[in-house]
Amino acid sequence: MKQLLLSLLFLGAIQAQAQMVSVDLITIEDINVNGLFPIGFDDPTMNSNGTVAVVGISTVAVDDFIFVHDSIFFKSSNLTSPILDPMANQCGIDDNNRVMFMGDDEVSEEIIYHSTLGQIIREEDQAPGYPVGAVINILYRPMMLPNGYMYFIASVDEDNNGSTDSRVLYEVSPTGVISIVYTSLNTLSGGEVLSTGSTGYDLDFDVSENQAHTINVVDMNTGNTGNDGGVAVNNALVLQESQPITITENWDNFDMVRINSNGDYVISGDTDGPVGTDEFIAVNGTIHVREGDIVDGYTLTSAATAQGLDLNDNGDVVFHWATAGIEEYLFSGNIDDLGGLASAQMVLKRYDTLDVDGDFEWDYVITDFNAFNQYRGYELKDTNILYMNVDLQDTANNIREAIIRIDPFCRALRNTIYESACHNDTLIIGGTQVTSNGTYYDTTGVGSCQIVDRYFINYLPEPAMGTESAVICTGDSVFIAGNYFSAPGNYISVLPSSLTGCDSTVQVSIANLPTYDTQLTFELCQGDSILAGGTYQTTSGTYVDSLTSEFFCDSVVTRTVTFVNEYSTPLSYSICQGDSILLGGAYQTIAGTYNDTLSAAFGCDSILVQTLTINSLPSVILDSYPIDSICADGSAISLPNALPAGGVYSGNGVTGSQFDPALTGLMGESVLTYTYTDANGCASSDQTSIVVYDCYLGLDEMVNRVVIYPNPSQNVFHVEMSQHVEGKYRVINDLGQLVTEGNISGSSIDLDLSTAEIGTYYLEIGNERFKMIKIY
Repeated sequence: MKQLLLSLLFLGAIQAQAQMVSVDLITIEDINVNGLFPIGFDDPTMNSNGTVAVVGISTVAVDDFIFVHDSIFFKSSNLTSPILDPMANQCGIDDNNRVMFMGDDEVSEEIIYHSTLGQIIREEDQAPGYPVGAVINILYRPMMLPNGYMYFIASVDEDNNGSTDSRVLYEVSPTGVISIVYTSLNTLSGGEVLSTGSTGYDLDFDVSENQAHTINVVDMNTGNTGNDGGVAVNNALVLQESQPITITENWDNFDMVRINSNGDYVISGDTDGPVGTDEFIAVNGTIHVREGDIVDGYTLTSAATAQGLDLNDNGDVVFHWATAGIEEYLFSGNIDDLGGLASAQMVLKRYDTLDVDGDFEWDYVITDFNAFNQYRGYELKDTNILYMNVDLQDTANNIREAIIRIDPFCRALRNTIYESACHNDTLIIGGTQVTSNGTYYDTTGVGSCQIVDRYFINYLPEPAMGTESAVICTGDSVFIAGNYFSAPGNYISVLPSSLTGCDSTVQVSIANLPTYDTQLTFELCQGDSILAGGTYQTTSGTYVDSLTSEFFCDSVVTRTVTFVNEYSTPLSYSICQGDSILLGGAYQTIAGTYNDTLSAAFGCDSILVQTLTINSLPSVILDSYPIDSICADGSAISLPNALPAGGVYSGNGVTGSQFDPALTGLMGESVLTYTYTDANGCASSDQTSIVVYDCYLGLDEMVNRVVIYPNPSQNVFHVEMSQHVEGKYRVINDLGQLVTEGNISGSSIDLDLSTAEIGTYYLEIGNERFKMIKIY
């Protein structure tokens, strides 16, 4: 039986879990670096090759230095001017390992210095691109691209009177040529006017590595200070303070800005929403993460702020979120991930324990992330490398500033697991079977993203086997060694140890004494009785009489008694209304239940319970023919509609779905019958009829007695005939021209000549012609 034993390590004043994060320690305070003992560092920078550069602070200002990769690149004492200014927090390195930094000269004037080109520019120098006499007032935040280009913000005193008149973003080529990128003297591309003086272009800016894109926090002169702040991409305004985000929320201010070679940009800042959720990180103008959100299971609590941020050309982002003195998290994600930066993963957090030498023992605990949102903080290239300035507490509880390197896209954990195993357990660790004591490793992931579990395995010895035995009556059971036993034989019972949790074994021997069990069966009619179980029984059941055998085991007589009820067989019948069926000894025509009693086995009654259902006849409706009569030689007509559908038409002249008078074979009334049978087999029918005439037999004789009135008439002439007529008529004028014609089916017609002209007209029926006069 396998049991996992958890272990907590207590490390000095810090309680640490066995889970640790593997990182690379680049340098740390008070450790000898080429003869210097640093007491602090600025935020590190790096080139595309992953080489780090950082300004280090020494105990003596003249020994402040720049650390590159793993050694001192140069230090202030190597220079006559300038000296390094670590408070400027600015350093850069290109892919040729040329270094740029900002320092002070002997009169504390700020200077931007290049390791190959020397001094680039200093305060009080002529402002490049400005009229003669304009001087540089203050230098801010220089940055260096991997291709060697440098950028910085400068304040310019145009009339050399000690005040700032404009702000400029300058570019410095790899050969040292300085040119203006943007100046606050000009407007943005949309015509927005920038503030002059010490604002205009804020200190927060970025340039993409391919130099195709810029992003700046700007200060405009809108006439309303609540609208002055904004973000410009390629000198075009994309976001502005007081600009609405939603119906109830607007942009309020902007802090860090970063842009990549694809033109994608990320920014941090605040909205004017509730203070518990106003801090945000946005991608291309859309908020992805904000104060109060839960990212990778970690809550960005109220008062949390973004303290570090960068974006590379792959769309990868790292961002550092902190609540002062409480919690700090470093997250990484990609702007194109499902969910964007809201689906980022937590990579490192405050109070994580670190293993820097791969021995699975903790070396340091992170107590603070030193990135600050007024400086660049982090640089993320297209390699899986990130350098960080952090405070570390060692095993002696000393806190020192250090530079560490991590893979920002994985949390490289080192877990120590103590596990005790029983003698017969087989463990699988790292794909390998383990059956003995030792230390084993299980590695998942690749490269710097490996998660390694270290197992300390201790196999416990096998306990000694015990013995137990018992003699019982057949059918009884006994509880021995944790189990119930009833059948004779030898058994091995496995018990968990109360001390180790491993299995112990007991050999159990069981013997049975005989018992007697007699089974008897009785079947009786309901109302009878039988002596069983010590009394007379009148209900079905099993009755046991127990006796004691010679070995004091039970002798049992079991009587199974069944009282046979009257056999009741349910039967169902259904007939149509008007039919009858023989049930209950008579022919039945009414719905109900009818019983027939027979004699069954054992002389008990058998009853047939017969339920009779009378099904109603279906209601059938057959429409009339559309005409009352038809000529014997007339065309076939459709049969009238009938409901329900699906019935059968029958009668003289019926052929398919039509009535053909020629098929009747006789004159006079022809009856049509429609019969419908429903699902119960019940049928009903309905009838209609039509009169078949020999329409042209004696037509002339029929029309001899015709009366037309009124005649003359102004419009309608009523024509009466002595009997039913089937035939045609025509009306012609005195020129013999046809005026109207139609069919006669009956003994009268009405002729409407209201539209005809005044004159004489003739009604022709058969060979007869009748005169009609149309008047006013």
